[in-house]
Amino acid sequence: MTEDPPPKDCEASKWHSRQKHEFLSAYLSIWTDHVGRGGSSRPPLEVVDGFAAFGWCRSIEPGVSRTPWEGTAVIAAKAMVRYPAAKRLILNSYDPSAGTPQSHQLECLKRAIAKVAGAKPRFAVEYLAAPIEDAVAHAERIVDFRYPTLWLLDPYSPEELPWATLERIASHSHTYGTKRGQETRRPEMFITLMTQALQRNVDLRPGMITSALGLPESDWRGRVREMVDSGANTRQALISIYGQKLRSIYDRPPIVIEVRGSGRNIIYALFLCSNHDAGQFMMLVKKLPQYSSWQEHQWSPQARRISKDRKRQRRGRDSTFQAGLDSELFKNG
Repeated sequence: MTEDPPPKDCEASKWHSRQKHEFLSAYLSIWTDHVGRGGSSRPPLEVVDGFAAFGWCRSIEPGVSRTPWEGTAVIAAKAMVRYPAAKRLILNSYDPSAGTPQSHQLECLKRAIAKVAGAKPRFAVEYLAAPIEDAVAHAERIVDFRYPTLWLLDPYSPEELPWATLERIASHSHTYGTKRGQETRRPEMFITLMTQALQRNVDLRPGMITSALGLPESDWRGRVREMVDSGANTRQALISIYGQKLRSIYDRPPIVIEVRGSGRNIIYALFLCSNHDAGQFMMLVKKLPQYSSWQEHQWSPQARRISKDRKRQRRGRDSTFQAGLDSELFKNG
């Protein structure tokens, strides 16, 4: 049992982030609980976390426990510890908008991973603090794309994960023979598409959407308009375009989960991209129902509590404002 880190050593997060991390845990459990039991047929696994941050998260919302929870880097490290054929974990701790010094964030990450994996883990661990394009270039030089690689791409803002970066990662492929014939392996990707930010900036900053979707503005605007005219909303149109582009690379649709905030508004969408039949089947048939159960029984009660606290705070602010309007200062001019 590891001791929780202090608040200053955690990434300040909203409660809805717990859903993203639970979904990642569900996916990685396929590797640890199923693929990892394959005996001599277990393939080596390399994981790249492009936005590893502190390793731990803490809630900044009222009405919810301040107990930290594991972020993507720690979740990945724990899975690598459990997976017998783990080969390499590459962690990029870079956030240009962080309120704390970059060196502090990186040192917190290193301490978090050491507590999970030990001072000398049996798999390689590499740390970076670089923009995502530089981190990808570094990983490309050392990752063996003949075997499974998993890329965790959970940016702080849409601008930090342009489509060109995704396409660059997915372009690596390896064709190999099986009993069923030739198959092609591509890197598996766990992607956060920040739909709420994209929706807000469709007209304010259209270049953000152009970068995220990898399409000229005239192209994506026309496709969004067409889908909205057919009954979809802007968020659904953006998710559809993004999913179609990923499907064209992987020859199958990605698994998509929409993540709601505590007020039930949708904050972002998670995409899981893989061209591995067994992994997709396991995720759809077993892991998604488990995730849905966790979401209903563990995440939702806290979310409802946060929502009630927010409404109570708004009512308090409204009543204070009204009291000011009714005071003597505002009567008779």
